[in-house]
Amino acid sequence: QTIKEYNKAYESFCLFIGGETTTEVKGKGQGGRNQELALRVLLDAKISSNISVLVAGSDGIDGNSPATGAFLDFEIYEKMNHLALDPQAYLDNSDSYGFFQALGYDFTIGVTGTNVMDFIIILKTAEER
Repeated sequence: QTIKEYNKAYESFCLFIGGETTTEVKGKGQGGRNQELALRVLLDAKISSNISVLVAGSDGIDGNSPATGAFLDFEIYEKMNHLALDPQAYLDNSDSYGFFQALGYDFTIGVTGTNVMDFIIILKTAEER
């Protein structure tokens, strides 16, 4: 809801959200709660051409994968369709890492030694006129 309000009220913004989600592992894939959240955002919201999203953990680790989290932007839809990837199938197998890694949208920084929280950064730039 907050994102929709910001999107209507501001031409551009950077929104930083902190906390931790939980997830239920349903398959034998690789991934973690941050990548799964990013995959759910991809399925539930249409990312426009002027919005970028990063979902990651401050500790550098996301579940059983080597990634820290995942990126989202408008171009992911074209790449996903070009590779004929079904995001719901990856979600059903708890393989969010496999999905984002195949697209080059996995975010990996390695272990940081600091575990403050998971975070989401949403960046909206002004649309070109």
